[in-house]
Amino acid sequence: MLNQNFFSSTHGAINKAADAAPRLTVIGGDALFRNGLEQMLAAFSFDIIREDDQPIDMALVIADGLTAPALSRVVDEMRRSGARYVAGLLAEPGAGDLSAALRAGLDGLMSRSMSPEALRRSVELILLGENVFPTRVAEASLKMDDEDEMAEALGVSVRDLSMLRLLAKGLSNRSIAGVTGLPESTVKSQVRQAIARIGADNRTQAALWAIEHGLEDEAGRAA
Repeated sequence: MLNQNFFSSTHGAINKAADAAPRLTVIGGDALFRNGLEQMLAAFSFDIIREDDQPIDMALVIADGLTAPALSRVVDEMRRSGARYVAGLLAEPGAGDLSAALRAGLDGLMSRSMSPEALRRSVELILLGENVFPTRVAEASLKMDDEDEMAEALGVSVRDLSMLRLLAKGLSNRSIAGVTGLPESTVKSQVRQAIARIGADNRTQAALWAIEHGLEDEAGRAA
């Protein structure tokens, strides 16, 4: 997962790699801010699309005020409309916003406080298939010391957090029972609940989710 403070030599790579300028659409927000953002992006040689019947390379969602379910619905709608990438823009992204962004399937999350140049390069990186999230937000979600705080930020219970850490280590239910001292039947129930809580279909998906959210590095806490 790349962050908005790390950029490789991708400047201009998008326009060089394609005959036409990348086609962007801006969703949500008040008209004044949205129009200003569109003008800025157009000045960076992005093609701003407003008609629904035109193909879109990337949708940029102004996510201030959107609940997590609403954000997920917007992302799903943009995907169905043919947008290859969907990114979010928030005034001050926090750890909880990062969790919501990842669960909604956003390809990037950017801050209104970033410089125009950082915004341009972030958009370019996303169009190249990279995930772009603010460093300080990612670090905050990975370094929380308080279990309740981390669980709340990730939208799970503390018990779910414990099970997900152990799934990230690749442990079977029997092994988890041995680590935690719980009956295997209880472990099976708690693992099933944790998997359902994050919307995963199976324990493999849940393990990948846990690793993506940095829980593998802290799996030792559950031992």
